[in-house]
Amino acid sequence: MSVPTWSVGQVLTASDVNTWLVPAEAVKQNDQSTTSASVANDNELLLSVAANAEYRFECWLSWVGVVAAGIQWTWTVPSGAGLVYQPLHNEGGGTGLNNSATTYADTDTVTAVGTSPTVAAVLMKGTLQTGSSSGTIRLKWGQGTANGSATHVRSLSCLELQRSG
Repeated sequence: MSVPTWSVGQVLTASDVNTWLVPAEAVKQNDQSTTSASVANDNELLLSVAANAEYRFECWLSWVGVVAAGIQWTWTVPSGAGLVYQPLHNEGGGTGLNNSATTYADTDTVTAVGTSPTVAAVLMKGTLQTGSSSGTIRLKWGQGTANGSATHVRSLSCLELQRSG
């Protein structure tokens, strides 16, 4: 669906405003932790999406974990949808993301090295295209390597979608 064109004098409906002008946003209210290397659903970083729609995607993920554990994440999207994004995160050296220009998809699992006790963050930007099914986009994450010292995704991490088509 393309973005509607409004005429001079036309009154926008609440649906027009909410669909096209107001981004959908999920902000994490509570820290969440794990000592498992299995990716699991994040409790709060999820949003509903419409069928046959295009969105600009942005996620700011704040986390802390020991070097030996790190973090890994992936995304679930509705059937027939596709997410493509670039994660920006500088760990320095030749490990993890290393500020790369690599583009990932919802089917990829991405890892980053821990920096504890320093809090790290990754900024993900891209696009989401849904197919004929509506549904939910959700972050799934776990430790890169299972470790007794927990990896924490911090409160105020956020997910934002802006409808663009």
